[in-house]
Amino acid sequence: MFVSSALAPRCGSYETRMYTPNSSPMTNVLFPLRSLIDPDAVFTEVANSTPSTLRVLAGTAIWLVLLPPVFLYIGTGWFGWRLGTVEPLLLPAQTRLLVCGAYFVALLAGFFTAALVSRWAAVTYDAREDLGAHLALMCIIATPPVLFSVVQLYPTPRS
Repeated sequence: MFVSSALAPRCGSYETRMYTPNSSPMTNVLFPLRSLIDPDAVFTEVANSTPSTLRVLAGTAIWLVLLPPVFLYIGTGWFGWRLGTVEPLLLPAQTRLLVCGAYFVALLAGFFTAALVSRWAAVTYDAREDLGAHLALMCIIATPPVLFSVVQLYPTPRS
């Protein structure tokens, strides 16, 4: 993400914060979208920085893991499923909360497991073992399926 020289005085330390080796690319709210548009630059930023595990979790990971259950909650409450009936099947709020809560926990467990397996494999390939970097890698990899989960807002197309 490039900041023009005209914007630099108004942005203050933004440009410096984004490109110093000790900064984290995960502080940028647009990080997931940038990983879709320019993945090489994002991979390079993660490789050249040392992202904090907590910053990655709070800044990007938790939001990526939270989106699919939120989309499911809205979709099953407002639109429902059409299972061969005229009226859609809508789930009650308590059932939706239980299902979406379990979905969130399962996604979070899968996210952490994938990051831990990546960290474990890093020893084999002589890569960094920093958990923050592996969580950042999982955020980059998880972005396309998470953004595609918007289809859960409207689970069954009308015929």
